[in-house]
Amino acid sequence: MDARTNYYLLLADIRDSTGLPPKKAKAVFTSIETALADLNRKLKPTLKLTVSYGDEIAGIFSDPADLYKVVTTIRDILRMCGVEFRVVITYGKIGVVSPDIRKVGGPVFKYANDEILDLKRHGRFSRWRIPGADAGDTLDSLVNMSNALITQMTDYQYDVFNLLRQGLSQKEIAKRLKKYPQSVSDAVRRGQIDLVIDAETVIENYLTGMRRK
Repeated sequence: MDARTNYYLLLADIRDSTGLPPKKAKAVFTSIETALADLNRKLKPTLKLTVSYGDEIAGIFSDPADLYKVVTTIRDILRMCGVEFRVVITYGKIGVVSPDIRKVGGPVFKYANDEILDLKRHGRFSRWRIPGADAGDTLDSLVNMSNALITQMTDYQYDVFNLLRQGLSQKEIAKRLKKYPQSVSDAVRRGQIDLVIDAETVIENYLTGMRRK
């Protein structure tokens, strides 16, 4: 890391975490920490993803390509736990170089904290403040739209959605879930799953394209 270099900061805030019963809170954060350890092994961020200040998840990246993978992984874990979150991605300079993300600070963290507060005020899910003409607005629209549709999915529709994301066909999903093919087709239509998958493909391609610039 270098204090003269711009980095991407991912900052996620777990909603209403202080109201969770102790037993559920322990289960939630154990699941998160396991998922973050796996992401750190696979993605190797500039400064590893970690739980900080009790209910925030933060990590610093030089490469934007993997940012949405982190968002979707956190989303999958917290949905299983029945917990919601909000997330911002900002771009800027750090304050100091430190292996402890709580000590890093700098403009990129100030931007992120301001955006988290604004999300809380407006009840939104995600905010992207990254370089490039209209990049943030484009990603804001796609990510917030996808999340709104995912939030409305039933558990069954979400299972179908995840399996389609993994590349399975509807026929293969029906066999795995022991459902009729028509049931899977109905889940795709009613959950608007094709629309979400298309949007998420655009998001991932957009971020991968930024890597090449």
